Amino acid sequence: MLGPLGVAYDCATSRRVLVRVRAVLHATPTRYREQGFEKTKTSVREGSLAVRTQAGEQRAFAAVDDSGKVRLLFAPSCAED
Repeated sequence: MLGPLGVAYDCATSRRVLVRVRAVLHATPTRYREQGFEKTKTSVREGSLAVRTQAGEQRAFAAVDDSGKVRLLFAPSCAED
């Protein structure tokens, strides 16, 4: 996983993880399917991504807003690669 300024982090975890992606859009999206994915061309106001183990232990969190401000959080068990 990449951190600020391109620094890579290694987070030891189980084989499977849960990834949650969330986006808040500027307008009501027009959605369409392409190659098995749900897509839209509506611009994003803010977005976030969370990575957890199946046991619920958080490994990483990233958030960005439309000003470009980014938050990156990593579990204490994650180390710079």
